[in-house]
Amino acid sequence: MSYPRQEFVAAPDVGPSHPMYNGLFYAIDQCNVNMCMDIVAKDPKTLQMTGWNDMTPLHHICLKGKTNIVQLFLDNGAEVDARSSFGETPLHYACRRGTIDVIHMLISSRADCKAVDKQGRGCMHFAAMGGSIAAMHYLATQTQLNYDVVDNNGDSPLHVCCFQRHNVMIDYLLRKSRCDPRHANHKGTTPLHMVVKLGNSDIVWKLVKAGGCGIVHAKDKEGNTPINIAKQEVTDRHAHIVKELEYYAKQPPRLPPKGPVMTWYTLLFLPFTWAAITFILSLCLNGNGGYFSLLMFILLVTFVGRQSHRIHHPSKWPNPVFLGAFAGGIFHCIISSSIFIMYFWPCVFTFFFITSLSMSCLYNLYHLTRGDPGVVTSNSRERNVELSVLDIALGHCKEGDFCPYTELIKTKRSKYCRLCEKLVEDLDHHCLFLMNCIARNNHRAFVIFIINVMVLQFSFCYLTLSYMWTAYPNSENWLLIDMLTYESMILDLNILCIFAFLWECQLIGSQLVNIAMGQTTYYQRHGTKPNLSSMLRNVVQFFFPRTEKHRSLKVNSPLLL
Repeated sequence: MSYPRQEFVAAPDVGPSHPMYNGLFYAIDQCNVNMCMDIVAKDPKTLQMTGWNDMTPLHHICLKGKTNIVQLFLDNGAEVDARSSFGETPLHYACRRGTIDVIHMLISSRADCKAVDKQGRGCMHFAAMGGSIAAMHYLATQTQLNYDVVDNNGDSPLHVCCFQRHNVMIDYLLRKSRCDPRHANHKGTTPLHMVVKLGNSDIVWKLVKAGGCGIVHAKDKEGNTPINIAKQEVTDRHAHIVKELEYYAKQPPRLPPKGPVMTWYTLLFLPFTWAAITFILSLCLNGNGGYFSLLMFILLVTFVGRQSHRIHHPSKWPNPVFLGAFAGGIFHCIISSSIFIMYFWPCVFTFFFITSLSMSCLYNLYHLTRGDPGVVTSNSRERNVELSVLDIALGHCKEGDFCPYTELIKTKRSKYCRLCEKLVEDLDHHCLFLMNCIARNNHRAFVIFIINVMVLQFSFCYLTLSYMWTAYPNSENWLLIDMLTYESMILDLNILCIFAFLWECQLIGSQLVNIAMGQTTYYQRHGTKPNLSSMLRNVVQFFFPRTEKHRSLKVNSPLLL
C-alpha cells in the first residue's frame, strides 16, 4: 500500500484566471485576514470559485488551519461540503491538518463528517495521515465515528499510521483495542506486513504484542508472510527483524510475546552479585585480592556507566541496572557495617545509630521506588468543571494540553514521563537510580532520602577507618596499602562511598537551590528572583508544609535537564 502525491489536473478557466480569485489565494497563502476580508466583502462569490483540482478557498484555508479566516469564509457563505476533483472536502483537509478548532467549526456548520473521498477515505483516515491524536480523539468522542473504518482498498487508519510511521498514534489505536492489528486489506496486507517492509522493529513489537504471536503467520494475496517480506530486504534492520519474527513464530499463536524478563532481573541483581562474588574471591587470593577486587570494581563501574536508560530490546523496557547499582551499594554498606560494628561492641549508641540509619534508608528506598510520585488520573478542572477534548475546540485550553498517552487534559504543572509511562504533577526529574519520577508526592522524601544515604556513607567510612586504625595499630605500611592488601572490600566500598558522596553533595546543593527559588529541575520560576526571607520560607515550607499544595509559584516554559 502507498499514498503517492496526488497529481494536479487541469482546472477550469474561470478559477485561476479570475483576478479576485488570484488575490484571495495570495491572501490565504500569506494568512492575511484583512486582505481576505476586503476581497470577500467586494465579491463573496469568489468563495464559490474553484482552482487547481477543483479546490475552493475553504479547502486551501483548512490546509493552513487558520481559524479566523475559516470562520470568515463560513460566515460569508462558503460551501462547507464542497468537493475537490478527488472527492475531498474541507473537513478532510482540516482533519489532516489536525486543527481541532477548525474541525469543530466545520462540523458545527453541518459539514458531513461521514463523507468519503473517491478512494473511500473518511475523516479518520485523514486524521491518521496527519498524525494528530487529539483530532482523532475529538472525532471519536464528539461525532461517534468508528476507528476501524476501511477505505476502498480495505485499509484501516492503523494501516495509514503504520505507513506514515506515526508511532504514538499507533499506540493510541492499539490501546483499548480501537483497531484490530490482524485486519488485512483487500490485498491481504496487514499492518505488520507494512511495518516489516519499512524496517521499523519498534512498531513490530507493538503490533505483535497487541495481535498475538500468530500474526506473524498471516499471508497476503501473494502468499508472503511478514518473515518472507523481511527476508527480501538486505539491510541490517531487516536482518534483525527476521530473527525477531522467527522467535515470535515459535511462540503460542494466541499469546503476546513476553518481554525481556530474565534480562531485566539479570541487570537488576548484577551489580550486587558482581560485587559480592568479587569480595568473596578476593578473600581467597590473600595479598593479591585487593588488586583483583579493584580491577573488578573498575570493570563494574565501566559496565554500568555504558548502559542506556532502556534495555536493548524491541520492548524498550526501562533499564534497572542503575537501580541495581545504587541499591546494591547501599546493601553492601549496610552488610559491611553490620559486620564491623560487632568489632566495637558493646558500643550501644553506635549500634542503634547505624541500625536505625540503615532501616530508615531501606524504608525510604522502598517507598521511593514503589510509591506514587503524584500520578494524575483525571482531566484538568476549570471552575470545578472537568475539561475534555471539546474544550480544546472551544478555546478553553490549548491542543498541547491534551496528553496523547493518557488521553487526559493536562494540568499546568503536569508532565508525562515516557520511562514511567505516567502523567505526574510537579515533576522534578526522573531518577534512573530509583526507576521512578520525583514529583509532588515524593519530592520531600527524595531529598530526605539522599541526606539519609549521605549520613550512612559518612558513618560507614568513619566506622571502617576506625576499624583499620584499631585492627592494624603497629602496621609499618600506609593505611591505604593495608586496606588494599588485607581489606579490599573496605577499600572498594570506601571509594564507592566517597565518589557517591561528592555526587550527592552536588545533587543536594542543586535541589536546595531549586527549593529556595520555588521551582523544580523541570519547571523554572517565572519573573524576578525571591528575596532571602522568601527563599528561607520556601525551604521551611518544603520540609514542613502547611498545606498539601505548598508550591504554587508561577512558572514559565519547562526546561528539561
